[in-house]
Amino acid sequence: MKKIIFLSIILMCCNNSIFSAEPKGIIDSILIAYSEQKVAEIQKVVQFTDQQAQHIVNIEYNYLLGVQKAENCSCCNTGKRIEKAAKTKDEAMKKVLPSALYIRYKAVENQQIKIRSLWAN
Repeated sequence: MKKIIFLSIILMCCNNSIFSAEPKGIIDSILIAYSEQKVAEIQKVVQFTDQQAQHIVNIEYNYLLGVQKAENCSCCNTGKRIEKAAKTKDEAMKKVLPSALYIRYKAVENQQIKIRSLWAN
């Protein structure tokens, strides 16, 4: 009886990890579009290069994909996986951006600096 329960738990975990490892077409495109839009808006304020922006889009996409996988995993500790994804994202961002730009990026991302459109009078 214990073996059957143990095997069923393992199969459920493996099943979730196998299906969540394959990015879904619609979800994948939404995550990419969101990452591109977020980085484009922040780039107007922080003013990093287009090459850095492309790296940041990839970092943001991988972070969102990791969060999505953590949310869909039924036998994982979701909080720890999200924290790990956030740490990985921050480390990658520090490699791409100089420290001054990284601080500005985090300030805009955490809404400590507001993005406002300029109105011509």
